[in-house]
Amino acid sequence: DAAFLEIAIRKRMEQTAEDFQLLPTEMAALQQLDTIAGLLPDFPFDVNLRTVQNIYYHIFKQILPQMKKKANHHEIKAEEWVDIFRALGAKIGMKTE
Repeated sequence: DAAFLEIAIRKRMEQTAEDFQLLPTEMAALQQLDTIAGLLPDFPFDVNLRTVQNIYYHIFKQILPQMKKKANHHEIKAEEWVDIFRALGAKIGMKTE
């Protein structure tokens, strides 16, 4: 049932996004969220991403600037974080710059 699957996927993404928001510079939740978001085009229905997008926007405004600074100083983990974060944004329909 599409409605049941949408709820399950949305709840999983929301929980992962909340985990990411708690520790936004850690890679695990970011990578997991990006992986799940990569599956979205495979579903024959839309997933309501409003909560995930709101969390993304908050991190975009609060954390991305400092991570970009670190990446500009060639901190490898920060470079990887910025790349994954931007990829996630594109997958969930958010601006990435």
